[in-house]
Amino acid sequence: MLGQTEDEKTVRDLEQILSGGQRAAKIVKNLLSFARETSPEKQLSDINEILNNVLEIMEYDFRVSNIEVKAQLDPELPQTMADANQMQQVFVNIINNAQQAMKEKDKPGGLTVRTTRHADRLRVEFTDTGPGIPLDQQKHILEPFYTTKSESKGTGLGLSISYGIVKAHGGNIEFRSSEGEGSTFIVDLPIVEEPTAPSVEETREIDLAKLDIQKVLVIDDEEDINELITEILTGVGCEVVTVTNGELALKKIEAEVYDLIVCDLRMPGMDGTEVYNQVEQTKPELAGRFLFLTGDISDETREFLERMAKPHLMKPFTRDTFMEAVERACTKMS
Repeated sequence: MLGQTEDEKTVRDLEQILSGGQRAAKIVKNLLSFARETSPEKQLSDINEILNNVLEIMEYDFRVSNIEVKAQLDPELPQTMADANQMQQVFVNIINNAQQAMKEKDKPGGLTVRTTRHADRLRVEFTDTGPGIPLDQQKHILEPFYTTKSESKGTGLGLSISYGIVKAHGGNIEFRSSEGEGSTFIVDLPIVEEPTAPSVEETREIDLAKLDIQKVLVIDDEEDINELITEILTGVGCEVVTVTNGELALKKIEAEVYDLIVCDLRMPGMDGTEVYNQVEQTKPELAGRFLFLTGDISDETREFLERMAKPHLMKPFTRDTFMEAVERACTKMS
């Protein structure tokens, strides 16, 4: 939709929707990273900028919760290598906990966020005016699934996920708290410089005509995904055929010739791996024309993709990431 309107307000609204969707996807990815102990995707990041973005996102919540926020961010704070989305999630988790704690007190709350440098380390401190953490709970506070909140308000994962993320960055989370006197959570991070100069990549249009892609078969049991891909590819001059299951896909492949086959891996009945295996046996010349889609992170899926060494794209995806995946698939075919 962003590519179909020039109205400034509509563009701003769509960008906000897109940003929210991407943030939700990143939150889920961070949870999966915690469960699977995957490495963060680090790049040179400005911790102050990440904090400012978080405080801006949460400004409405602060206002309706009657919480005054003071940001004391060191303007000379150096950048460091970090996964900005993961660090954002850490800060959101800590601030959410502070906010919920302060709601328990029948008076306005206050949150002070401070950044400082200590030799080769960065420090981010979150100090709230909440009720503090009882001494008998403090030793459990960073444990997975430990929570003092009601079932509807907490899962006990927020701080443990945050702790895992910070540890993966070579840092640490500490806290100070006295019952009745509030709490201070401290995120300590190493200052890590970018190992190589960043490469500047400009957004570019991918010319499918040069890639000789004219007819594409899309196999996905989600109609929304089929419609989205159809809209993207027809917009660049491709003929697109869609099917919602593996059986129909094999019939189409038997009857027609396709330059590219975009295939979901997880579908009811015959899934993408079975479709690929059948095509490899009956029409091996088409086996090199697959681009796999998946939202699945199971070991079985990961092992299949590694074994086949075929181009693939994780859901959810944007138009640009989809087109880049198509280009990779076509380059691999040539």
